[in-house]
Amino acid sequence: MANTNVDIERYILIFDDLFEKLQKSKDNEEDDTIVKALSAIQQLPNVVLMNLVDHKLFIEIRSTLIHLLEKWFKTQLNERDHDILEKIIRELAGLYRGMDLDVRHVRIYDNLLFDLPLLNIIKMNIDNISVKSMDDPVLFCFVTLINRLIYLSDFSDDEERSNMLKPIFDSLKQSLSDGTKEDDLRFTYYTRFVTFDDHLEKSIIDHDVIDAITKLDLDFRLECLIGHKLFLKIISTLTNLFDKWLTLNEYDKLTCSKIIDLFKGIYYPYWGTGLDNILNRTSLINTIKTCLEHSLKIKTYDDQYFSNLSKLISVLTLEKQYRNDLEIILKPLDQLLLAYITSIDYKISLEQIESEPFTYNKKDEFYLITCVSLILSVGEDIQDELFNKMSKYYEHTLKQLISRSNNIFENKSIIRSLMYINEIFKRLYTTKGFLNVIDDFILLFHMIPIDFQVQYKSEEEPDEYKKMDWAEWFCYFPKDLESLDERSILIKLIYNILYKIYECVSDPDIISIIKDKHITETILKLININCKSIQLVAYNILALVMSENDVKTLVRPDKITSIFIEYLEQLDKDFNPYRDNHNIQLINALKGK
Repeated sequence: MANTNVDIERYILIFDDLFEKLQKSKDNEEDDTIVKALSAIQQLPNVVLMNLVDHKLFIEIRSTLIHLLEKWFKTQLNERDHDILEKIIRELAGLYRGMDLDVRHVRIYDNLLFDLPLLNIIKMNIDNISVKSMDDPVLFCFVTLINRLIYLSDFSDDEERSNMLKPIFDSLKQSLSDGTKEDDLRFTYYTRFVTFDDHLEKSIIDHDVIDAITKLDLDFRLECLIGHKLFLKIISTLTNLFDKWLTLNEYDKLTCSKIIDLFKGIYYPYWGTGLDNILNRTSLINTIKTCLEHSLKIKTYDDQYFSNLSKLISVLTLEKQYRNDLEIILKPLDQLLLAYITSIDYKISLEQIESEPFTYNKKDEFYLITCVSLILSVGEDIQDELFNKMSKYYEHTLKQLISRSNNIFENKSIIRSLMYINEIFKRLYTTKGFLNVIDDFILLFHMIPIDFQVQYKSEEEPDEYKKMDWAEWFCYFPKDLESLDERSILIKLIYNILYKIYECVSDPDIISIIKDKHITETILKLININCKSIQLVAYNILALVMSENDVKTLVRPDKITSIFIEYLEQLDKDFNPYRDNHNIQLINALKGK
């Protein structure tokens, strides 16, 4: 807190100085103080900025915004004025820091926008927009400002603010017509204020309405639908359909599926941006909770029901960095999901992976993929509870699978099961926890047939795997059960186990335990597999567990160097952002830790 206070005092002095310079430079069109001020503001963390937002510098910036909009009302802006206007609008009304939730706006900047002189000049420019050329570059940043006001109107229950914005929206609606074309910047507003309002007046939301919305460009749906009351009505329709699922006809079931596809299409690509607003304003979480409760007890739900529930829950399965504002909202689902994973139905579904031919239904996929994926994305407390309840079961299953046959690597059903269980282990087990099963996996490697190395050819690797780094495989839980039946699943399994072993030998607290297991001979066996990614991880492990003298005793000690050099050359030719894990491995190995 002391450091924050020091920062605030320091920035107050900086802001005071910038304000004075702005005052003195008002008549100097060449002065760039306003740009320096905006640059200084952009560097501020939220905690500091929240204490400075009432500073007179911000009032001066808003005055500059009003002045430039007044100037644009009368004539075109020159390049410098346009650049300054764009920077001000981007800071005050644009999405802050890319895909982060726009906390900065909600808590800090919005009050600055609710200023009558500013709102009046915005309305004047809307009234005058028909005389502006669609090629006018100012239009695009002006649209950003309008979009922000629409967002504030949609998500605010403040009647006074709504009344302040009403003249702007009335003017906007008056400028629209049925002939507004999609390439017209105003088409977004026609969609928002005409199309969606018309749908809102309909008594029933059926899949004809959903089809009409889905046909709109994705950007229009994102900009116009998220905060509109129509979307709340759509979600309400969805909850009603789920509640009555067992009595629905096929038409209504199709409507339910289409609503979920629309919902997922809006939010999934943006990792939850705005999702908290919808979840807070609807009963969607309660509906999902009720669905989970019912389907644990009632055994008559069909495949389509579980398919829809899976798609709906997958919207909530976000990367952890995007879940901060959703944890409290999603908390009621945690224990129910644990109940699914520890149920007899889950174990029955798990047995389906071992079946041959590989047959499964949407219920199996819901239990094995959807529920586990969501739990793996939540806080560590619930993961720890899952670990405590399920670790012995998974460990026992692993030992059973390995002991079942001497020809494991010719049995695809066992390989599928091993892959699935390892996917659980690698996410729930710390490196220390993985010691519980590392002997089992080393035993598994011992069972690889001698001629396996010549059976697999890297040129047979599917194109999609050639284009991406295999380390990416280590990051994500399978998206569906079909992915466990891929042609390269065995290679993928070996890679993922090896990568987890690499994490273990990179942990200084347990590397001595790994060395005592004398895994060198087993890992050496794997370097003959004709797969560069496996070779690279295997050599990284060897570099960390073998001494320099041990390396010299290898049949081809130069092979380690050649693999690393080849990887560096490839990295130089083909940059891939997913290769960070491999890069870290390489650095550690070259250090010879």
